[in-house]
Amino acid sequence: MNEKELQAMLSIALAAALMKDSSDKALANALQKNYSLKKLDLGKNDINNSGLAFLKSLEKNKTLTSLNIRENNIGCNGISTLSI
Repeated sequence: MNEKELQAMLSIALAAALMKDSSDKALANALQKNYSLKKLDLGKNDINNSGLAFLKSLEKNKTLTSLNIRENNIGCNGISTLSI
């Protein structure tokens, strides 16, 4: 997938993709360039509190209406970092 295709993507489904915190950096780089994303599904992965920091890359995205982070290792402290 090239950068132009990534910028136009409306939905990304990575549920049960065996993501770990190390996957976050690559995803953050891609999300920083996407301003049209409406749905992001990261459920059933191994993302923990510190792994949520990559979601800050969505700050410029004003179209996101659905974010699934269910069934990860995220506690109250991790959720409080989400101010998007």
